[in-house]
Amino acid sequence: MSLKAKKVFLKRGGGLKKKSLEPNLYKVTPEMISTDPGKYVVVVRPSVLEFLKKCTSSNGNLITSLWKEYEKRDENKPLFEWAKAKNYNLYYVHTSGHATLNELKEIVTTLKPKKIIPIHTEHKEKFKEHFTNTLVIEDCEPLLLLE
Repeated sequence: MSLKAKKVFLKRGGGLKKKSLEPNLYKVTPEMISTDPGKYVVVVRPSVLEFLKKCTSSNGNLITSLWKEYEKRDENKPLFEWAKAKNYNLYYVHTSGHATLNELKEIVTTLKPKKIIPIHTEHKEKFKEHFTNTLVIEDCEPLLLLE
């Protein structure tokens, strides 16, 4: 599979902002997902339900790390109701972003990543003290990923 550069959509201050990584790139559209849903993994939050509603495919998979009780919250209900109505399989996978330094080292030793890009942390610069292959980028800074 070859990777192609895509447009990145950043949620900032109440709206989606399009940022091109290179000129003449395309974005993944609901039509593209509907045509070949097995080709895509889409990371979503309940706030992007309007985008998902434009996807006509059904029988997909929704994998969530939300605690199952969060499904009952008013702000999350529409996403889960939509997925159930579309006959999506729901998978609940508990995750946590709170790893100890030893756990992070074990993950890096096991996976042997080419680069480590710390996200969702207040101390991303500290990763460089422990991992030589760390790439620190700023929030909302586009990053072109190629194979």
